[in-house]
Amino acid sequence: MPPAAEMRSRAKIEWAVCLVLLTTIAFASMCPIRAETYFVDCLAKEGRNSGTSQSDPWKSISEVSDRTFSPGDSILFKRGTRCSGMLSPAGSGTSQSPIKIGAYGMGALPVIEAGDELNAAVKLFNQQYWNIENIEVVGGNPYGIHVSGDKGTLNHFRIRDVVVRDTSGKVDTKRSGLIAVVAGAPGQTFKDIVIDGATCFNTTQWAGIVVDGGATSFWEGTPIRAEDVTVRNCIVHDVYGDGIILFRVRNGLIENNVSWNTGMQHTQDVGTPNAMWTWTCDNCIVQFNEGFFADSPGVDAGVFDIDWGCTDNIIQYNYAHDSQGYCASVFGAGGKTTTNSIIRYNICVNNGRSPRLAERQGDIFLSTWDGGSLDGVKIHNNTIYWNPPTDAAALLNQAEFVGHRPNVFQNNLIYSTVPALVKSNGALSLDHNLYWYTGLSNPKWFYGDEEFADFGNFQSSTRQERNGVFADPKLLKPRNENLVSVTSAFKLSSESPAVDRGADLGDMGPHDFFGTSIPEGHAPDIGAAEGVEVQNSGGRETAPEFEVLSVHGKPYRLSQSRGRWVLFSLLSLNTGAERAIARTQSVFLQSMLYQFGEKGLQVLAVVSNSAAAKPVDMMNLKYNWNLGEIPLLVDSGSPGIALSYQIQDYPATFLISPEGEIVQRWDGFAKAPQLGLTLRWLLGPPSGAAAAVVH
Repeated sequence: MPPAAEMRSRAKIEWAVCLVLLTTIAFASMCPIRAETYFVDCLAKEGRNSGTSQSDPWKSISEVSDRTFSPGDSILFKRGTRCSGMLSPAGSGTSQSPIKIGAYGMGALPVIEAGDELNAAVKLFNQQYWNIENIEVVGGNPYGIHVSGDKGTLNHFRIRDVVVRDTSGKVDTKRSGLIAVVAGAPGQTFKDIVIDGATCFNTTQWAGIVVDGGATSFWEGTPIRAEDVTVRNCIVHDVYGDGIILFRVRNGLIENNVSWNTGMQHTQDVGTPNAMWTWTCDNCIVQFNEGFFADSPGVDAGVFDIDWGCTDNIIQYNYAHDSQGYCASVFGAGGKTTTNSIIRYNICVNNGRSPRLAERQGDIFLSTWDGGSLDGVKIHNNTIYWNPPTDAAALLNQAEFVGHRPNVFQNNLIYSTVPALVKSNGALSLDHNLYWYTGLSNPKWFYGDEEFADFGNFQSSTRQERNGVFADPKLLKPRNENLVSVTSAFKLSSESPAVDRGADLGDMGPHDFFGTSIPEGHAPDIGAAEGVEVQNSGGRETAPEFEVLSVHGKPYRLSQSRGRWVLFSLLSLNTGAERAIARTQSVFLQSMLYQFGEKGLQVLAVVSNSAAAKPVDMMNLKYNWNLGEIPLLVDSGSPGIALSYQIQDYPATFLISPEGEIVQRWDGFAKAPQLGLTLRWLLGPPSGAAAAVVH
């Protein structure tokens, strides 16, 4: 037999053997499996439509949903097209070869649109090892993207750079919403979930993003938990219920997200919402997020919350502002004990906008009910600007404590425009805090069953705050002749009595809100900012002119924006790490545009000149990151922004005045409060926020 014929014969025999072995799971991995790429264009003309090439694509969702896919397969929808129906393909990938849903071509994200009568726009059930990216999902009732099952542990789901919107129907459960990864039966759960870069908005269902690792009643027994869940770089707004929530999760992380206009339901039908929170979570961290304009038809309307049944949860490095309810809370209920809760290095500004909720909850709220309790609460090094429309305490503690873990409120800075500062039972230990009240009345502390209008009397009578201080914290403020200093709001001046007045609490975390190591001086400082900020006393600098190109190749010069405030970030895509931080920076640029766009702010995203900055890549990137009204520009070089502005660290972000002067520069990642507080000083409060400006 000729060698070629012999090889063909041998291949046929091998495949025949594999077909037999495929019926035996134990030997399935021995067979060579060829991954296929399938193309879908719902505007395609009639034809054979095999789906295996861009020139011969499938033309409907039904052709995808009727097929079982194999490990490594890709299902790609053509950009700029719209497909109707529910996308529910069958099959599972493997740890080495997940199945991908994505996009091909150039332009707007492909749209998967489900009507109100369909359960979801995208649905996976009893499947695992799937990646979903670069699609826009519209409609569904009660889900937009729905991942669930009724048996076993389902592994590895990646939902990246998607837009999910307009999920409809009457809400009747907290396990509904725009992205819902929820167990469908007792004993079923998940492992290894990452939701990254999702933009979720407009729903009459409950959540923007919900991951729930169990399916039993909230009050029933010891729950099973999903493991290793991350939600990052997401934007959630205009939802009836919660923004981002993790229910029944072990090893959960919510970071670098922004939410606004949460809790928009008209009546309290299911529960009371918050912006970002955890329930029955083990080892869950909520960090580097921004939440504002949280609302509720009932109670809560807070931004961050460690809810009952949690163990080892941390809320840190967040920015919560202008919400109807509180900045952060810890709760115990349902006969359960919430254990070892930490709230640290958060900046809370202008919350408690509802007089009813401010009085009921304060800005830091500890509460238990229905047999619940707290064991171990550590609230330290937060900076709180408290400006409610009624005389309500910034710290409100009415919780029942059990166990032997310490329950402390220490190293916090409360700057209040109302007299009431603290209202707490006698179970919470207070020390090393700084209080300041800017009004004309006497400040007030309520501790145990007594009220105190004098700080010294409060200290001596309660034996609390032995090392505390009532004094102007001397926070840095902008100076009219030097706007370069405005970003220093909430940092300490050299004369501040908060410097070196904090307690060493042991494991305090690696750094303060702004990344400074602890301690910077002889002892930790009070508040979220460690160390003294040195203000630049120099004058303003005129911004160098630059020319960049839009993704369509049209030139843009900085001088075109004279007469407007301009916030622009120079981003780099040269390495994976730089691309990741650029993705995160884009989230907070969108937040600033929403808050200050109506006040005349223009926001630009500029990609540094690199091999990655090709027009087709930039066009798709603008849609993948859902930049909306933020122009995506490419640094054309010669000499380029990097040289003109002497960029050393990416991203680099600049605030340019209407006169063309550099008002502020941030080298490296610019955090939400750095951007937001600077713009607040200069342009006033965010559109829709209360008129009060930090004094």
